[in-house]
Amino acid sequence: DLRYKARQFGSSSSDAGSGMTSFVLEMILQAEGKVIAEAIADSVGVRYDGSRLDIEQLEKLISDGISGKGGQAKKGTTLRFDCTKEGISLKVDGVEQGVVKASGLGKAFVD
Repeated sequence: DLRYKARQFGSSSSDAGSGMTSFVLEMILQAEGKVIAEAIADSVGVRYDGSRLDIEQLEKLISDGISGKGGQAKKGTTLRFDCTKEGISLKVDGVEQGVVKASGLGKAFVD
């Protein structure tokens, strides 16, 4: 099943070396960065058993990344989340924003 496969992060021999599941969010409408960040953080937070500080760090990473675009994610803005066993990295319009290193956070995002 695809959901199970996405959470494995390359643990099977056929996936050796991949170690990552990526999600790309492309905006079709304009939205405020803070609203997007809160919505994603809230969604991941209910599935994450780790520290709330990790969720807050993810929210800040998203918000700050969109702030660099003027605070608004306009139509066509892309957010790429690369999820691994070690955490989540974010790119906004192809520009690396940073990484939240927290075991289990990537799995919570994928779930």
